[in-house]
Amino acid sequence: MIFSVLSEISSSVPGSTGTGEPKPENVGDFFSELIDTIVNFFKVNGVSLVIRVLAALLLIVVGHFLVKLLDKIIVGFMRAGKRRKGKTVDMSMVTFISSCLKFILNLILVFLVLSVLRIPLDNLFSILSAAVLAIGLALQDLLANFANGVVLLTSHHFKTGDHIEVAGIDGVVEEMNMLTTVLRSFDAKRIVIPNSTVAKEVIVNNSAETTRRVTIDVGVAYGTDIAVARTAMLMCAKQDKRVLDEPLPVVNFSAYEASSVTVTLKCWVGTSDYWDTLFSLNEQIYDAFNRYGIEIAFPQMDIHLEQRKSKKTVSATGLKEMETAIRQSEKERAKARISNEAADHEQPLVRVRKPRKKKESGGDENAKKN
Repeated sequence: MIFSVLSEISSSVPGSTGTGEPKPENVGDFFSELIDTIVNFFKVNGVSLVIRVLAALLLIVVGHFLVKLLDKIIVGFMRAGKRRKGKTVDMSMVTFISSCLKFILNLILVFLVLSVLRIPLDNLFSILSAAVLAIGLALQDLLANFANGVVLLTSHHFKTGDHIEVAGIDGVVEEMNMLTTVLRSFDAKRIVIPNSTVAKEVIVNNSAETTRRVTIDVGVAYGTDIAVARTAMLMCAKQDKRVLDEPLPVVNFSAYEASSVTVTLKCWVGTSDYWDTLFSLNEQIYDAFNRYGIEIAFPQMDIHLEQRKSKKTVSATGLKEMETAIRQSEKERAKARISNEAADHEQPLVRVRKPRKKKESGGDENAKKN
């Protein structure tokens, strides 16, 4: 409709030719004639234009209602077919197919409305084909989410109602549509994750099996009778009716810690009873240990204080006395040095006496006398 209006206006404007080159005239006259042409067009085609617009609005309303009705009918057939075959209905698959169906039906409705308004679709398709590259780049994330949604749907890693952990987020699956997966956290938060993120991350499905193992580690003090602690923990597990008889509950001596030894209880329960049983057994084990005098260890440290003799501080008076003694000793050393030098200058000459010859023997003395 818009393209046809513009073409008729451009062809009917007297200030333009078929080649698109305007005739030389004033700008004011050109716009006045353009406005007159638009008014005349709506006078001539006003009734048909209003009818087409009203028909398009009616088609939008009716089409929207029909899209919802068809979606409900197809989803109902899917659920009924699953129930007749005795299979559980996977709500995530139903939600995904429903969102895809709504998208396709609404797209068909858009093309019908455009045809009622007499907008040439070939021009629209040519514009879209020219912009397909830009649209592809802009919608690449959406297309990736859609493709990963199909992969998740066909792989059956989880379904609606499962408790999963993905991308560091913990919650229950509410729905999975074309682009996102919706989780509900345990504190009633609605968490929306893109399908591409879910497909790339590690998925932990806590509801995949019908049973789960409860593991409780308790640290008891060194010197505790392990047999008594084991018996107390097994008693708590067997008294709880939610704990399964097969496999049997077991208690193992797990590890040596810095301030305790670890005793571990392992028992199996139904998946739906996991959290209630875990919290209940923790409380029962604590009460049983208190009742039978079993000490639950906690980190502790022994600190030994060593008293050291304090260093004596030198008072100001003692410091002065030491300085005085040093100066006195320096004076005495100086006096001694001066006196030694004076004594060296005044020392008298010493006469050197020759040593006497020793007397000769008796025979020689008699020879001299003769």
